[in-house]
Amino acid sequence: MIVDLDITNELDVLFARNTAKCLAGEMGFSREDIARIDLAVSELAHNLISHAIQGKLILNKRFSSGQTVFEAVSLDNGPGIDDLERVFELGYSTKGSLGIGLNSVLEVVDELLIDSDAGKGTQVIVRKWLR
Repeated sequence: MIVDLDITNELDVLFARNTAKCLAGEMGFSREDIARIDLAVSELAHNLISHAIQGKLILNKRFSSGQTVFEAVSLDNGPGIDDLERVFELGYSTKGSLGIGLNSVLEVVDELLIDSDAGKGTQVIVRKWLR
């Protein structure tokens, strides 16, 4: 199952979070892991609103090496991330926020991948394996 969502405002963020929680629940994730997925999706969606010109979030149920995997892919055409080495540094922010967002996502998922091209956009992929 693939769910493709345009993220432009707070209602879209709420819809993405609820959709992710429903999908994760249908996949058999524990309440604790559903909460972790909720946090990750919420942060990715909020980043699309804060940093991107246009963005979408793709939620997906995948299978890898015989395991069920929840995957969220954030895609945008925004300004990109200038300093990928600092993006997980606590307190680092380009928008004056607390600078804990992507670092908190890293703590709750099993895999986080970022590809960013200055002036062209960013792709963030997060994965959580069903245990």
